Amino acid sequence: MATISLKPIDRLEILSVMDNSVDVLMSSTPVAQRAPRSLDSLSRPQLRAEHGVSMLVTTYAGGNKDSFLFDTGVTVDGVLHNMDVLEVKANELHAIVLSHGHTDHTRGLIGLIRRSSRRARDRTYSTEPARFGSRGCADCGGKSADGSSRRTCPGHWTDSAHDAL
Repeated sequence: MATISLKPIDRLEILSVMDNSVDVLMSSTPVAQRAPRSLDSLSRPQLRAEHGVSMLVTTYAGGNKDSFLFDTGVTVDGVLHNMDVLEVKANELHAIVLSHGHTDHTRGLIGLIRRSSRRARDRTYSTEPARFGSRGCADCGGKSADGSSRRTCPGHWTDSAHDAL
């Protein structure tokens, strides 16, 4: 197995872009900073909650800032919507990391690829790359490369999103 050397950092921030619940009226704490509110905040687009998860991870080291998106949520437009509300720019992401191939962590990749074109596709990494290649897809007859029957295929979604550009 390959090893990765980690460089020391000065600070780490994790922003919840998508989660199973949202409470826009909850106050910040010393540990958790909430999205800023204004007097007209309920007249503006609100954050969405969906099954699944997506986190923006930002590191700070020696005056440099670097961000990546960890997982992309379950719907094509949910993470994009929340990124817009939170003013997170997809073109400023260094990478997108997918923890595993379940739809509630990967399907938002379609929207990110459509918005960011090839850049998002070329900078997407999985912690389980072999699982993406071995799954079949209902859209492809539900058969994986080994002939077994499966219901979902994140790799197919990525290819479909790329082909739709």
